[in-house]
Formats: sequence, structure tokens, C-alpha cells
Amino acid sequence: MTPRNLMMGTALTLFVLGATALFAPDVVLQDVLSPDAAVPIQLFGGALLAFASLNWMGRGAIYGGIYGRPIVIANFGMGMISGATAFSATSAGRLPAWGWGLVLVFTLQAIGFYWLLRRPPWVTGTSSSATSDGGAA
Repeated sequence: MTPRNLMMGTALTLFVLGATALFAPDVVLQDVLSPDAAVPIQLFGGALLAFASLNWMGRGAIYGGIYGRPIVIANFGMGMISGATAFSATSAGRLPAWGWGLVLVFTLQAIGFYWLLRRPPWVTGTSSSATSDGGAA
């Protein structure tokens, strides 16, 4: 898996979740919350869409080590917190069975971004160093 694939996969997943929460909160609310919770669900959907656009626009950047660290840490944190929250709610019976799917998606996201955080930079599309000065001394 390359950082580009991770960013694109996360962007597409968050886009689907965010668009569903923003434009069809009744689907999310069905069997879960009261209809009064539509506004917070839509706000959450907007945040997911913002994360999706951040990841999509940053899909070609260099990630790893210190490069892209704010984006990687933000995505890692969202994956950890969202996965733990979905796990807690699903295991307590506050979310239906599809909550386990959220647990899986967010846990895989957290693992992917942790991997990206702990590895050296990944430069694609070039055989030489990105900081090479052409051999000048």
C-alpha cells in the first residue's frame, strides 16, 4: 500500500460516510437516534466531507517521517477516536450491527496512518532524491 492509495481510500470512504450523514441523516438516524439529532449528524457529515477533501487534495504529497505529519496525525487521531467510539457504542447495543463496519473502517484507517507516521518518507515517481542539487558541491 502506498501513501497515495491510503489517502485516496480514506478520502473516498469519508466522502461516502459524510455525504450520507449530511444529505440523508434520516438513514443514519433510523433505529439509532431521535429525529431531533439530525443537525448534529449533518454537522458531523460536514466534518467528514472536509476530511475527505483534505485527503483527496493531499493524495500526491510526500508522507512519512516529518513530511505531512499534521495531516497524518489528524487522520490517525480521527481513526482511533472514531473506531473506539464506534466500538463502545456497538458493543453496548447503542448502534445496530452495522456499527461493527464502522469499527473496522476506522480501525483500518488508524492502522494505516500509524504505519505512515512511523516510516521514512515515501517519494514516488522519481529515481533520484527530491532534494538533490545535481551533484554541485
